[in-house]
Parts: sequence; C-alpha cells; structure tokens
Amino acid sequence: MEEENLERQGDKGKVLLTSLSPYPRKTRYRLGNQVVEAEQSPLALLLALPVEERPREIIILCTAKVLEEGQLAAVQDRVSALPPVGVPVPKVMPLHIPDGKNEEEIWEILGLVLEKVTPNCRLILDLTHGFRSFSFLFFTAALYLKALRNVEIESAYYGMLESPGDEKPLLDISVILDMIEWFYAVRTFRETGQAGNIVKLLEPFGVRPAGVQGRACQPYDETRKLIKDFEEASRAFDQNLPIEFGRGAAGLYRHLQESQAEHLLAKIPLPKELFSQILTSVEPFRLPSLRGDKTQQVLDRAELDRQARLVDRYFEQGHLNNALGLAREWTVSAAMFEKARGQGLEAVEGKQWLNHKGEEGRFSVEYHLNHLASFLEGKKDILTNKQCWLAERWSFIRDKRNDLYHLGFNKNSVLLNERDTETFFTYWCELRDSLDDLQKWDLDVAQGAQTLLISPLGNSAGLLYTALCKVRPDYLFILASPASVLKLGEIMDKAEWRGSVKSFLLQDPFAGFDEGKERVREMLAELKGHSDVGHLVINLTGGTTVMQLLIQAVAHSKALGGRAVEQVAFVDRRPIADQQGDPYVVGEMIRLSEYTPDEPRAHNPGVTP
Repeated sequence: MEEENLERQGDKGKVLLTSLSPYPRKTRYRLGNQVVEAEQSPLALLLALPVEERPREIIILCTAKVLEEGQLAAVQDRVSALPPVGVPVPKVMPLHIPDGKNEEEIWEILGLVLEKVTPNCRLILDLTHGFRSFSFLFFTAALYLKALRNVEIESAYYGMLESPGDEKPLLDISVILDMIEWFYAVRTFRETGQAGNIVKLLEPFGVRPAGVQGRACQPYDETRKLIKDFEEASRAFDQNLPIEFGRGAAGLYRHLQESQAEHLLAKIPLPKELFSQILTSVEPFRLPSLRGDKTQQVLDRAELDRQARLVDRYFEQGHLNNALGLAREWTVSAAMFEKARGQGLEAVEGKQWLNHKGEEGRFSVEYHLNHLASFLEGKKDILTNKQCWLAERWSFIRDKRNDLYHLGFNKNSVLLNERDTETFFTYWCELRDSLDDLQKWDLDVAQGAQTLLISPLGNSAGLLYTALCKVRPDYLFILASPASVLKLGEIMDKAEWRGSVKSFLLQDPFAGFDEGKERVREMLAELKGHSDVGHLVINLTGGTTVMQLLIQAVAHSKALGGRAVEQVAFVDRRPIADQQGDPYVVGEMIRLSEYTPDEPRAHNPGVTP
C-alpha cells in the first residue's frame, strides 16, 4: 500500500537494475570505505550502500542458465534475510530474458527492460555480471529512460573482479553517461543554437552548498553568470536578432575563455575540448566589445559579413523562416551600405541604419527596393540589367518572407518546396557575393521614369490599399475628405508603401463641385513641379461621385504635359461584409485606357479645370 501511494504521488523511488552470474564465487567488494563479502554484486551493493540509499525494487535480468543454476532463488533468500533496519526490504522482480545471441534477441531484451522499469524512478545500474553486451544494453536503456521516461540515473556500478588484490572495487562509472549527456548537449547547441540541455547540466553547479559564504560563493556565482550567457545567446539566436546574438555570442565567448570554477571542471568530462567546440561555434558571430545602446554599432563590411554568416548558419540548420527574414533585412542593410560607399563612406552610423523613419532610414531604402520590383511587371526596360537583377532577388525574398511571417494565413499554400528553397539559396548566395559591385545596388531609376498615382479616398480603405500594392508608385496624390484622410497613414503602413504623398481635401465630399475645381487646379500645379514623373496612373474608383468626377477632370486635362496616362479601376469581388471586416486584401486592377495627352480622347463634360 505504501509503495502504491508513493507511485501515485510521483515519488522517485530507487530501482536497481542488475544481472547475476550463473557461477558466482564469494568475493570481497569495496565501495568507498565499506568492505563487504558476497557472492553476487547486487548483494554486495545492498550491504555496502547506506541503508537510506537502498533501492525499493531490484530488477534482475535472468537467463535460462541463471535460473537453472538456482541463482535467482539464492539471491531472493539473501535479500529476504536482510536484517530489519527501519526501511522496507527491497522487492525482487525477476525479468526473464534470452541470451542475446543475435540482433533479434538483443532488441527483445532492450524492450523487456524498458517495459519493466517504472517511469519517474531513480535508477541504479549494476554492470558487474552478465554477458558483455549487457553493459551496452544497460547504457542504451538508461539513456532512453532518462530522455523519455523522466528516469534519473543515480549511479552505475561496475565490480572490477579481474583487478589484483583480495578486495574488488565497486566503481561508479556513471560519469560515462554524464559524458554522453555533455556531448549531446554541446552538439545540440552547435547544430541548433539551443542551449537548454547545457543549461540543465550546468544548473546544479550554480547552486551554493549549505553553509558556503563570502568568497567561497564566487565559483557558484560565476557559474550562474555562465548559464545566463548561454541563455541570452540562445534566445537571441532563436528569435533571429543578429545584433543581440552578436552581443550574446561575445559575452559567452569571453566567459568561456576565462578559467572556470574548479568544482565545475572536476565534474565535466573533457571540459577543455567541450568548451573549445562551443567557442568555435560562436566565434564567427560575436561582435566587438560594445557597451551602451545598439546605435553605437556601425554598419560596415565586417558587420555585413558577420550577418551573412548568420544567414548561412540558419540555412544550414534548416531554419528557413529565420534565414529568409534575416536575408531580407540584410539586403536592406547592404543597399544602405552600398549607397554610403558610393558617397565615399566606409560605414553607416547606427542611428541611421537602425532607424526606420526619415529620408535615410530603412523604410526609405525598402521603398526604393520595392519601387525597383514594381517595374518587373511590364516595365523592365526602364531598369538597367543589374537593377533588374536586384529587383528579382529582392522581390522573391521579400514575398517568400512575408508568406512565412504571416504563418500561412493565405488562401494559397505558402509551404516552401524544394524548388523554392533552392531558388532562395541561389539568390541569397548571389546577393551575399555581390557587395563589391556597386552598380548592382543602384536604386535610382532613370529621370522621367517615376510614377504618380492619383486617387480618391472615401470610406473604403481597400481600394487605395490595392492601388498602392499593385502600382507601387513613387508619388501619391490623394483627393479625400477631412474624415477619410485620417485612414491614409494606416493604409500606407498596411501596403508597406513609403513614397511621397500629397493630400487635397474636400470639405464637402458630396456636393463640393465649386471647391473641387480649386482642388483640381492645385493638383495640376503640384504636378508641374514633378518633372521626374513620366507615368501617371489615375484611379477612377472609390470615394464619392464628386471625387470621381474631379479625378476624371484631372485625367483629361491638357496640363498633364505629354506624360503617359493610364486610367485604371480597382475591384474587390468579395461580399461587402467581408470587405468591411478586412479591407486589407489585395483585389484586382483593371486597365481602362493608356494614352498620352496628345492623343485624341473623349471629352469629359463634368468638370473643367
């Protein structure tokens, strides 16, 4: 009843897993300062261990020969005859097994052991007797039980029966299991960046023993700092934060190069080799010593190369989400760096390359990259060959990254297939290896090639959102009401558009024909100052009737100055309720006409500017 209650409460009762010799002989065993005499090693352990450390159960692997020679019965008799010492007599649980003469029998033995050992127990291994293969089986079972059954391996004893002298030592060789744990933890950190296993192994060494005070606390405090360095570096790597990871890697690298606490080195197997493996893993990504805020970090060639190595590492480890995300940001940073290099500078200050807003910020560079990509559909001849090269690679990485970062919430499947992955890797390698070619990073489109979108903005945000996503203009003229213009900032953010915008407001959007004429004149006057605009896209959908008539008046004005004019409409075929619930879904663009003002066209009698 007591054992059943303990198991229900999840008590980690001790279990001894052992085997017997079919032909035992009386032997003197030494465990620490205790010397006992017994015919079988498990009996020696029961006699030598402190009473409070005795196992609750003894699982004995029994071959047919062991049973035939009566060794199980002999051990059971000896165990039941143990003197009462205030603790229950261990329960002997025989496990009948084959001899393990072939692969099938070895797997059978392993399965029987795994089935017999209770989850959540504390396991003691005795490897003294049995076939040599039993030692490997015991270790394999122990690793499995520890990893998947929450079994704690307390010790692993081996009686050195072949050693000289009358007393045969019982050695605790559980350090071999610890060694495997450490090797696996370091390998996991190197291959995935995850430090959880290393942290679990280090945590006991960071706990101060009872009574330790003053300077004696320092080794344990230093170990806790090492644990913190592992955790911070691992979190930054997992969260795809290249600067934070660079700092974390630097802290971890610095800490591991220092001498470690003696109590830690005494217990870690091959500490110099293990720490060397970790140092090799983080060294390529560490930043120079950097104090204060992140804006002190400049963007130079060395920093771009460091981040490129991190993209490579993510790709090698199969973290495509992180690889795509960082490759996108790296491309923006590279474009900023190349622009500065074209101006004779060798670095970009942190307050610029880590700032999103402003003419020199990241949003501005992203806008220019998106602008290049907008010419890929039907207007590639405006770009140079090298600009097309950059636009194609940026467009692919941007779109695939967006698909993944929205977690597949899309009507289409966005799972990256093998071809997508190969294309991404090819494009990424080409970008990474092209930093010495300034012309490949030229974001300036030829004079007169800029695009201006002229559009009304009513209560529906979706039409303008679609227009910005489809056209990707350089400039935007908006005819709006005081109420509808308040949505403009959100629409631009949702469309990730960062071009130049000019708003023209109608106080009376429903009947403001007279004030509308003035807005049209203002719009045309503003257009005269944009000699770089060679392409006008005029949206005839959205807004009120007055707004649409005024936009048509602009489209038919002789003041457009010979620019190419394209009239378009934008359509969202979803139900009205869906459009209102989620306006930020890209709809369709319908081209109505494309002409220059010198060509004959129908006269619009509605409004004349």
